[in-house]
Order: sequence, then C-alpha cells, then structure tokens
Amino acid sequence: MEEFPLTVEEFPPTVEVFPLALANPPIFSKKAVLKASATIAISGELSLAERRVYNLLYAHAYDRMSQEKVHTVFLPELFASLDKTLHRYDEMKAVIEKLVSTNVKYNILGKDQRRGIWGVAALLAGATIDETTGKLTYEFPEHIKPFLNAPPYGKINLKQQNKLNSTHSLSLYELFCDYFDARRGFGETGWIFLAQYQELLGTSYKEWRDIQKHLIKVPLEKINKTQKEFVVTYRIRKAGRRVVAVKFVIAAQEKEAESPETPRTFAHLTFAKLAVHQKYRIIGGTEDVFVKISESEAYNVRTRKTITILNMAVGVERFR
Repeated sequence: MEEFPLTVEEFPPTVEVFPLALANPPIFSKKAVLKASATIAISGELSLAERRVYNLLYAHAYDRMSQEKVHTVFLPELFASLDKTLHRYDEMKAVIEKLVSTNVKYNILGKDQRRGIWGVAALLAGATIDETTGKLTYEFPEHIKPFLNAPPYGKINLKQQNKLNSTHSLSLYELFCDYFDARRGFGETGWIFLAQYQELLGTSYKEWRDIQKHLIKVPLEKINKTQKEFVVTYRIRKAGRRVVAVKFVIAAQEKEAESPETPRTFAHLTFAKLAVHQKYRIIGGTEDVFVKISESEAYNVRTRKTITILNMAVGVERFR
C-alpha cells in the first residue's frame, strides 16, 4: 500500500512541525503595545481573529518599525499568543490574505490632529510563509509607516484582547484605551456621529435600537466585565427625537479589596497610610475626599492635588 506524506497543514500547530522555531525565544513577551491613534480609528470590516493577529504583528514590529522594512515571526509563537483563536495554518493564511487585501481608512475620527493625517491603505503590504520553517515574513505599506508608531498613542493590553469575544468589543476596547488618561484616571471621546461610529465598527444598522443593543450595550458589558483598568459609560445626543451621536466616558476602576481588612479604594488606602501619622487629620466627603495638611491647605485624595482651603469649591465647613 502506497504511503503519502502528511502535509504541513495536517499537523497540529506545534513547534514540532517547525524545529527552527525552538531555537528562538518567545517573541510576544510584550504585555502591551503603544498603538498609534491613527491605526486604532480605522474603517473596514475585520473579524476578531484578523484584529488580534494584526495587533500581534504590529507589536512584534513596533520597536523596529522605522529601521526595518521587512519583519519575521514564527507561526507557532503566533498561534500560542492567540490563545486558541486559530488552530490551523490554512486559517492563518486566510487571515493574512485578508490583512493584505482589505483597504482601510486611517484616523477616521481625526484624533491625530497635530499631524493632520488621513490615509487609505491595506493593513499589510505583503506577506509570505515558509512552510518548511513556519516563518512568516511581512511588511507594512511604505507610505503609512511614518505614523504607525508616532504619537498620539493608545496603550493596548495584548492579553486583554484574547478575553474579548467579538470584533466590536475589541475595536471599542482599543478606542477606549486611546482616549483614557491613566494619570488622571479619566477620559472621554468626542461626539461620534452614528455614521462614523458604524464606519469604525464596519456595520450598517439602520435603527438606533439595533445600534444601541449590538454596538454599544453588548460590547460595553463585555469590556467592563473582562478588565480592571476602567469602566465605560455612554451618552447620546439627539436632534429632535432622533439620536445622532454618541460619546463614551472612561473612568478609572476602583481597586477591590483582597480581604475585609484591606482598604478598598485609593482614598481608603491613603487613609490607612496617613492615619499612622498623628499630625494629619483625615476628613471625608461624599464627592471628594481630602486630607488636611495645614491650616490653609488640603490634599485632594481623588485628584491627588494640593488645594488652598479658602479657594475650594466645596467650602471650608468640613474643615472646622
């Protein structure tokens, strides 16, 4: 009986198929990547797998984006970083083909105003796979490379993207990371007209109730449940009775206590530290929490700013 050798795609995606991958340390050790705002706010109908793969390829090339034209990665490491999103090499080929063939518009929300960038191009300029080694070689379109790793940025958690189960939730998660200021613990988008919003998510719903359900409520619920950095809410703008735009507000999420004895919020944590020092008198309010550090000054625990008591909008009664 004649025997036929197995093809590469009939093997499971492990490094045993491609021995050369063993000689290379894991390349996706990064937990996060600074992704340019212009590449976050893009148009185009991309699947969840396509967005995840693009983010990993972007992260791998990020540090050498301006120095090197061509980048390489071994597919077994790429599969491992995708956390079972893809299982077969033919699936990966289809994803790469889509990234090369799909044209998208960049910076569609215009956040990158300083550079005045608007552009249209494919996500990848080209790619090849060496099936004997499992090495993927790829490059980005030459004319958009100057702003691929240029500010402003959004800090994208690469582990978090594997917890999101839809392309809409991943796209919005990236958008929220882009507008969230971790130092202030706050961020908000501008008003996004519904036509722009659907272009961002690659959809074409006609009714507001469908947009609200499928493109706002469901993704927000998933995002708020699967990460601990911030909580997102939304507001709407109407023209008469018709909803015409949406805005998202991103606020830092309070840290939960590890035990009943552990302070639950930043404010309580500050109380616990400062209460040891008798020279400090701790004062609390419902909206803001302050620590009095002198007769004329107070420290706002929530905003981390020193404020002159006489100029405080909340008044001086609480300090008497």
